[in-house]
Amino acid sequence: MAKPVGPSGPGFVSGRLTSETAASDWKHLLDMSFYKRLGVNTLVAIVFSFWAGAVNTVATLSILFERASHVSGRVNDIGMNLVLDPIDALLVFLIWVGFCFGGYLAGKMVDRIGYTKSLIMVALGIAIGGLLVRAGGYAVDGDDYGVGRMLFAFYMPITMGIQNGITTLTPHIGRTTHWTGDSTDLGLAFARGDSPYAIHNVLKIFGFIAGAAVFGYIVGMIEIPGENSIYMIAIGFLVTTIIFHLMNQYRAKSAKS
Repeated sequence: MAKPVGPSGPGFVSGRLTSETAASDWKHLLDMSFYKRLGVNTLVAIVFSFWAGAVNTVATLSILFERASHVSGRVNDIGMNLVLDPIDALLVFLIWVGFCFGGYLAGKMVDRIGYTKSLIMVALGIAIGGLLVRAGGYAVDGDDYGVGRMLFAFYMPITMGIQNGITTLTPHIGRTTHWTGDSTDLGLAFARGDSPYAIHNVLKIFGFIAGAAVFGYIVGMIEIPGENSIYMIAIGFLVTTIIFHLMNQYRAKSAKS
């Protein structure tokens, strides 16, 4: 069951929900440390932030012409464009609803099927996004408000909402798809002299930036189609999830021996 927890290091904020399943499934992996209070949890956070940045960039440059992994700043556009540009307000509303629904699914999913399987579902969801693009779920430009774009606007944020929900439920990882809250936490961590937590957040943010940069180059410079880029992200997400799972299994066996 999800329950509120108090602050006790990176990833814990008073009143935030966590999950006993998320805390236990990868416990042996996430308990590994490599520098003071920084551990493999930070590496996991960086990797999943990287993939979120990648999804966001591919969606923005070639498929949706909107951000798909977060809604920071866009909720304002729903109200602003409700009268000025109603169709754009609808598009952003679909992105917001999809992201919220993804968070809901994460809250149900983690405790029912476990941590690794939940993340594999995210990889599968991203891959299905590629199939949706193949079926016509994309925009030709930012002025295209056809059904295909609207479908993708609702669908892809669901996968990102699931990812963000899963990592938010995980002790010492936190959000991995958007940075308004983490930037606030970063400032607070510096103010309180909590350098490990500050470094944790900085590295997560740079992981997101790195994903955006790499796939910005892939889509914008190499000109790999958005559909293929989505498949690349799905494969990368799946491979890194399996690697982390195997690392956790190895640590668990080592702890028993």
